Amino acid sequence: MTLSDRLAESSTVEEMVRFPALGGPAGRLRHEPDPDEEREWIWRDTTIGHLRLDGKRLHVKVEEAVTSAELERTIEGASTLTIVLHDQARALVDSDLFNSRVVVEIDNLRFALVKVAKQNDDFTLTFEDDAINRLRGMRGPKRAFRDQVTRAEFVRSLIRDVKHPVIRFYCPEVHRRQPIGKRAITKASQRITRRQRGVQRKSGFGPGVSFTIKGSRASPNQVRNCERVLDVGASMGATKTVLLASIMTIIQESTAENLGGGDRDSAGLFQQRPSQGWGSHAQVTDPEHAAHSFFARAIGKSGSPGAISQSVQGSAFPHAYDQWRGEANTIVDAFHGGAGSPGGLDTTTTSQRAVRYAFSVGRNEDYWTAINRLAKEVQWRCFMVAGTFYFIEDTELYASRARMRLSEHNQSVDWINYEWDTGHAVAEATVECRANEWEAPPGTVVEITDPGPQKGRWLVNTIHRSLFSRHAEIKLHKPMVALPEPAPQVVTVTKTTHGGLIGGSLPSGGIGATKGKAGVMLRKATEIDSHNYPYVWGGGHNSFFSPPYDCSGGVSAVLHAGGLLGSPLTSGGLMSWGAPGPGSFLTVYAKGDHVFMRINGRFWGTSGFARPNGGAGFFNQTPGASYLSAFTVRHWPGL
Repeated sequence: MTLSDRLAESSTVEEMVRFPALGGPAGRLRHEPDPDEEREWIWRDTTIGHLRLDGKRLHVKVEEAVTSAELERTIEGASTLTIVLHDQARALVDSDLFNSRVVVEIDNLRFALVKVAKQNDDFTLTFEDDAINRLRGMRGPKRAFRDQVTRAEFVRSLIRDVKHPVIRFYCPEVHRRQPIGKRAITKASQRITRRQRGVQRKSGFGPGVSFTIKGSRASPNQVRNCERVLDVGASMGATKTVLLASIMTIIQESTAENLGGGDRDSAGLFQQRPSQGWGSHAQVTDPEHAAHSFFARAIGKSGSPGAISQSVQGSAFPHAYDQWRGEANTIVDAFHGGAGSPGGLDTTTTSQRAVRYAFSVGRNEDYWTAINRLAKEVQWRCFMVAGTFYFIEDTELYASRARMRLSEHNQSVDWINYEWDTGHAVAEATVECRANEWEAPPGTVVEITDPGPQKGRWLVNTIHRSLFSRHAEIKLHKPMVALPEPAPQVVTVTKTTHGGLIGGSLPSGGIGATKGKAGVMLRKATEIDSHNYPYVWGGGHNSFFSPPYDCSGGVSAVLHAGGLLGSPLTSGGLMSWGAPGPGSFLTVYAKGDHVFMRINGRFWGTSGFARPNGGAGFFNQTPGASYLSAFTVRHWPGL
């Protein structure tokens, strides 16, 4: 009977490919397994005889069709079994076998089919750990906060979500809270290019900015140094008082010049001393590093700017910083656009808060991918051995007793190969040996006794063998050092108070008396209204907000004029702009296909309410309450 005939006899929902028992013990584990005592028996001598496809009604021998069978067990991810079948009659393709779930079982270890590749008359079937395959079938979203559970507890909850069959879980540190790393402040994340400043709408000095340093007009280099210091302070959430202290300090200490030396070993903008713990000479002369060191000590301190400067610097002349407060105030205001903003409207303060850290599985992310990510973030391992799922760090694995002592003088060992490089320890070794003599599963420890750089203890990383061969190749690695828990993300919250609109009061006297952002936007709306532009779909959706406009392009142009928008938004995008609810001066009404606004008490936008051609301008009619009820209402805080 051919393979095709055998496959045609029956089918089942979950088909099973069974190897015969390999002659070793079942290796049953305790509920809480000890990794030092685990053993898989798949390395014993085996043959491919009596390989069959089994199901509820399907019992088909296919050993004659098997040309290759490769098994790889690893702690790097999912272990795999790869079988090549020669199927000239295309029995596998014609059967219903691949419309169902296919599993290989070797001594109670199950592998699920995940991939089929055809090359001429040969079909390569790739299987992975059945438990891992079931984890791939589970999807998020799911999350838990780090202040409530440990990383290992969250992973265990994912494992327990697989109900049939139950997956055993092992982690000796499951309830232990790991140390949390510090947030790294890098120079790359603080120094801002002119292009980034424009794209990200960050604060900074405008073209042709002019101010004085110790009574003399600041040079371009002094201007750049002040801006770099203020960039760091803004990124760290420094208040205006602390920003003033930083500028007063560099004016007094270095005249805002990045000096290579100074009193004793002092150097840089802040004249910080390496001998006093401020960093190396290269660091104290790096404006970003020096500024971060200053702000790290200054943020959170109370008092006047001069008092803060003195508390950080410890100067022999404690009142010297106060004399530069006027210049510092001009510089900080120019950085935030105060000197050049309409009507001197804006007062901006920033603060920082840590985002609550959560372990999570994404909405479309499978559990196995998420567990791998969670392990790699802290350099832990996640793998299956003998039917048990391990979530563990290398140091725990490495602390167990050595399962084997290896030497090239052993009869069962053919070779122990490695590479050695000057100045680098050997981190990987490869053992070629007889498979039936190997007794150390992945994740256990072996000891090499031969003299040389490879001598010592090693972790078994990967075992690879062909089921047609008595030989195996084993990869050994040195342990990785676990990483601390990632530091929580810190976000900067910027709050802008708009002058002339404090307390929600509106200026009187018409457009001329409406100051700052409010005045600019009202003038822009009036200007667009006066041109009587026609309605053009997609109009205004360019980097210049140029006319003519559609509904969202016109509203975006007015908001952009007031500095409330960096790039044009669609009607749907404006549904989440600003803050919920109406404003006292400006209210935006948005839904998926239309948007307009009310500015200074009058409705404005594109529609027949404005003019017959549908162009942007002030409405000639007031929309009714029923019409307005269909829109999402948004405003800008303070307006």
